[in-house]
Amino acid sequence: MGNQASIGGKYSSGVLLLAPLYDFVKEHCSHSAEDLRLERTPLGTQYSKICNQASEGCPEAQGFYLWGKYDKTGLWQNIYLGKAGFGDHKSIRKRIREELKDERCCIWRRIYSADELHAFRMKIHNGKYENEWKRAIRKSGSTHIVWVSAQSVADDQVTNVEADLIESLNPIANRVRPAPPDSLQYEAKEIFGLFRKCIHESRKNRLVLRLAASS
Repeated sequence: MGNQASIGGKYSSGVLLLAPLYDFVKEHCSHSAEDLRLERTPLGTQYSKICNQASEGCPEAQGFYLWGKYDKTGLWQNIYLGKAGFGDHKSIRKRIREELKDERCCIWRRIYSADELHAFRMKIHNGKYENEWKRAIRKSGSTHIVWVSAQSVADDQVTNVEADLIESLNPIANRVRPAPPDSLQYEAKEIFGLFRKCIHESRKNRLVLRLAASS
């Protein structure tokens, strides 16, 4: 469901389309904090099911993923670079699925302003998780998540590869930016190339969103 993938060599790559999630929130908006409750509500169960379906084509493997969007002319903007599966048990699929659910306010940002979302957070979480919701809202407008599995990257290489990718891609929502090494990592070059290939191939499937006006 909305996931295109290609596999070859020691890397695989693909694109997750977020359009089904945006269609869902647009259809089920009730202007209530209940919209964003995830557990023990029919709406939350439906939203979670779409997240599970959308991320099904992502691999149970380690690697990197990139949230982003296209503008009206088809040019891509990098929004957030993440990594998964290095030193923990959360694969790309599990990490993306987790973010789509836990950081769902960035999806509902299509309907609600940032101030409205924080008002809902106050009701849902009794004022907690302010920084987490601010971080999630920085991903607002993302329409695609591009992923690259990278089984050949060792745990002791991850920081350098991630630093190279962040400096090269300059994703606007990444606030932590480790200094890159003196020389470009081979793996970073390969991953960057696969990101670029997926972004180019998905340009025809671009979705340009209009976010809710700020309060």
